[in-house]
Amino acid sequence: MTATAEYVDDALVVAGVTDADTVAVYTPDGSELATPEGGEYEFRLGPALDAKTIIVAAANTDGVGDGDGDAEGEDADDETVDAETILGEFSGAGTAVERLRL
Repeated sequence: MTATAEYVDDALVVAGVTDADTVAVYTPDGSELATPEGGEYEFRLGPALDAKTIIVAAANTDGVGDGDGDAEGEDADDETVDAETILGEFSGAGTAVERLRL
């Protein structure tokens, strides 16, 4: 996994490449999930983020969400997915982690 952070216009953009199926970014304000497309992912965070370090983690969650409505196998970007379920999968999954200093 690669991860970079840079300010673009009025947002902090965290982007990179991974072969994992889910990426999470952790900030002091909370966390966000994304499903990489073609191996690439991007998060746009507010410019008022008061952080010196953010953490980006990528994991193969073995398809948590399978389209049957129970949050397993659903796309991490889908707001109907239980994010806590997917984030919980990071603890038992093969996970790559990057710490980015801002």
